[in-house]
Amino acid sequence: MKVRWPWVPRMAWDLVVEELRRVREQNDRLVEHITRMDRVEHGLGEHPAKVRTFEPMPKEVYEKIREYESPQVRAQVEREAQALHRQGVAWQEILERLEV
Repeated sequence: MKVRWPWVPRMAWDLVVEELRRVREQNDRLVEHITRMDRVEHGLGEHPAKVRTFEPMPKEVYEKIREYESPQVRAQVEREAQALHRQGVAWQEILERLEV
C-alpha cells in the first residue's frame, strides 16, 4: 500500500523545515543545560575535565639523565624533568637546561 501525501505549497514546506531546525537546536541546548546541571548536582564541574596528553620523554633527554653516576640523582632529575614537562615546558628546553 502506497501512501500518497498531499501536495503543499513550497513556502509552507520551507516554514515547516525551518521550524523543525529551530526546535532541534532548542532541544539540543536544553539537553546540554540539563546535563550540566546534573553534573553540578552531583558535585562535578559543569564541563568534564579535558584530558591532557604528554609526549613521552625523548631518547636524548633520557640519555642525558643516564649520564649522572648516582641512581638517586638520576631518579630525582628524571622526576623533575617529568614535572617540568607536565607544567608545559618543552622537552627541548628541558634538554637545554640539563646541558648547562
